[in-house]
Amino acid sequence: MNPAVMVLLDEASRNKSAPSALDAVMGKDWAHYRAGNPSKAAVVEYMMRQQKQRKSAGAGLSFRVGRRTPQALVKMVTKGGASDVKGLRAQMDYLRKDGTVELQRSERHFGAEVDEEQQMLMETAWGMDRGKPGGADKTSHFVVSFPIGTDRDAAARAGRAWAEEMFGSGRFGDRYDYYTADHRDTQHPHTHVVVARRGLENGLWLKVSRRSELNFDVMREIQVEMAAAEGIELEASPRLARGVHDRPIPTSEFWKVKRGLKPEPEAPRHTEETMIATAATIVHFSRQMEAEKRVLVPESSRIDKLLGTLISTLRAGHEIEARSTHNQSDLKELKALSEEYVAKRTQIIESFREMDREIAEIDDPVQRVALQRRTAVLRSEAAALLPDNDELQAYRQQEEVRYHGIAEGGDEQAQKLRDEAQQRAADIAKEAGLNPDEVLARYNGPVPSAGLARQWRELEVAERIRSRSEAGQGLETPDQARQSVEEVHRQIDGVYREADGRLAELGVSLSDEQRASIGRATVSDIERGVSEQFEGKADKYTRFEPIVVHRNQVDGAGGTTANSVALAEELKSLADDREAGNLSSEQNVLADAIIRDTINKHGPAIRAALVRDDSREFKDHEVSDPASYREEADRFEQKRLDEFDGLVRRYGLEKGVSQDLNRTAENELAGDTTDGASRRGRDQEDIQQQAKRDRGGDGRGRDPRDDDGHGL
Repeated sequence: MNPAVMVLLDEASRNKSAPSALDAVMGKDWAHYRAGNPSKAAVVEYMMRQQKQRKSAGAGLSFRVGRRTPQALVKMVTKGGASDVKGLRAQMDYLRKDGTVELQRSERHFGAEVDEEQQMLMETAWGMDRGKPGGADKTSHFVVSFPIGTDRDAAARAGRAWAEEMFGSGRFGDRYDYYTADHRDTQHPHTHVVVARRGLENGLWLKVSRRSELNFDVMREIQVEMAAAEGIELEASPRLARGVHDRPIPTSEFWKVKRGLKPEPEAPRHTEETMIATAATIVHFSRQMEAEKRVLVPESSRIDKLLGTLISTLRAGHEIEARSTHNQSDLKELKALSEEYVAKRTQIIESFREMDREIAEIDDPVQRVALQRRTAVLRSEAAALLPDNDELQAYRQQEEVRYHGIAEGGDEQAQKLRDEAQQRAADIAKEAGLNPDEVLARYNGPVPSAGLARQWRELEVAERIRSRSEAGQGLETPDQARQSVEEVHRQIDGVYREADGRLAELGVSLSDEQRASIGRATVSDIERGVSEQFEGKADKYTRFEPIVVHRNQVDGAGGTTANSVALAEELKSLADDREAGNLSSEQNVLADAIIRDTINKHGPAIRAALVRDDSREFKDHEVSDPASYREEADRFEQKRLDEFDGLVRRYGLEKGVSQDLNRTAENELAGDTTDGASRRGRDQEDIQQQAKRDRGGDGRGRDPRDDDGHGL
């Protein structure tokens, strides 16, 4: 039971209405954490995807929690392959265990014993090199293990059946030859399966990975199926679905104990990323179980109470005991309900696909878009019932980047501006091979969900590929088409944001929500543009490189004094260029967005840093007139603070940030009152004492800890 994970689970218990499991455990919008910690966020999201992809065999995942059955276990032996005859023979000799174990060929060869003749045939058929060591492995080595006490003969039959289903059935794109060795000399009976990696029918190389159809989750599920046929009951539910949140002990630890290198195996400690991912995944599984319960289980029934107990156990951070007190009738009912849930979710997903096919047949592009918006609402409602379906969950999240429309209202002049912008956008879409009416309809309406925006982009990619082919313009790969479509939207977005700026001069403005959403999208474009500029593509984004760099430094270092002050200086520089007319009209739109976003995101930290920062470069004894020098520094610092406050007033703030800045000012004034003097009016003795304290170890008036984040 990991204390850090327990803290996050406790946080989640207070945020049950949070839209996602990550939002719940973080106690705030996950998007804010991702923005400030992009690398860590990517790791967390990757680990969560791996956990959520795991399914239990033959039934819905969550209803298998609490079974008394052991877990399925399939391992791929690290460096267990062979590339040449010598390696293959050495491996066979080891698996024969001094002649006490018989090696059997695949069912394709009727399970014949691997004698000297068969061995030579296999060496040739499998293309094993002779006298030429090294090179890529031509075999892979798997172990299928069964629980203590399992009937040895049944385990052997299940292991063979697993090998045939995995590699001999053709279920995963090709058929592969193999041989097996049944080992019974340990507490856990297990079967070794050595597979020739080159496919027999299509020549495909055997590949096991998370992204492929053939992965370890599938292998465990098939082991459950094959074992069940032999009367061996196993389960393939993830550890986190059972509330086990300590990190697993790696195999290398057990080897160290076996070799006497350490007394006990040790599980690795949680990092920040694994801690967040672990807690969020447990919350995800509990939400999934709750959704299934809500759909299928009669309220106040025995099963309803049983599942309620399991959900509470998970959310409290406790492990669901492997040997539970559930009776067999409960388990059978859970399994039946789970299978019903799987059938219903399949029906729901297929119904949406059928809707999409019918909508695609409609000729009117505007009507198509309207119907897609309606089905997106239905998908959002269904997402509450299928919390493990990431595709549907995206329909509950707001799109941040594309399809943000133009401000409405105003007089005839405003409408003329809108019409001009719409025509320019239509021309951009048409030139790219997209239906202009359909593209404009996607922009002219409420900002879509992230799921609907993704659906539209994929439709546009397919349309561009098709239109270019019909026009004889040459084929594009899907990735090339996506880049082209993305450029279309960047251009349209630029047209609309420029029009918004001109409309604002006429008194027509976007709502606060629209402005904030468009601002985030524009900042995302700036960051992407600066990233490309680093690779040598100087363009309209080049001017924004310094502020993007300083924003990243503040994000990465946690807002230290030096970095926050540097960001404030760059904010002023960009704003001055904006006011002096040094930027193009398009750059003005970009500048407004990133200045406003920076103030909203970092405003309180910047102001606190400006108040705290001592700009003096020299000690009193290093200057001829210390008093005048201090006064000059004070004037500079006050002017710098006033300029920042002016930026805040000019660009406006989101409500929460404004409150934070007001609180910062109140705290500053309160501190001054307590001291009995203003910050700028301390007497000589107070200044000297404060300077002495501030100079600390570096003698420059700035606490050296400020620059590594530990003094804040």
